[in-house]
Amino acid sequence: MKRVAVFLTYVGLPWLATIASAQQSPQTDLSLICPGVGEHLESHTSYDSEWDSKHHKYVDTQHNTLDPSQVQGTAQIEIHQGQGRIRPPKRLIPPISSGGQDGWWPLTDIDVSPDRIRASCRLNGLNHPKVDIDRRTGEITIDGIEKFEGNCKAVDAAARQF
Repeated sequence: MKRVAVFLTYVGLPWLATIASAQQSPQTDLSLICPGVGEHLESHTSYDSEWDSKHHKYVDTQHNTLDPSQVQGTAQIEIHQGQGRIRPPKRLIPPISSGGQDGWWPLTDIDVSPDRIRASCRLNGLNHPKVDIDRRTGEITIDGIEKFEGNCKAVDAAARQF
């Protein structure tokens, strides 16, 4: 009986504690591919002729509008050792952007829990989208000036498809 107690004290209990902590702590090294649909503003220019009652003739006019447009794309997210980066869909990157390198932007305020991943990034001075991923369903939302919703799948960077 004494041997069983010694075994559990030195071998069994630490092993069980390691298993329990592994089940409670979320995996923090992740590579995700997230296809989805985003919405961004597109500029539209239209030309028209209007009657100018002051000058008694038709005058050419130009109207510029911003309309929401849906685009399909894929976001990529990598989180390793507490650091993260995001590659948003190309059509959702603002024309004037800062801080990106080869299409990747650093993630800040990263919070990885068993159920969610939350972070933000800085695409430019005005656009700081928030990233929210539900780890159970895989649903991702990138909410900034432009919005993106999709579904993420974990990928192994070292594994090959074929």
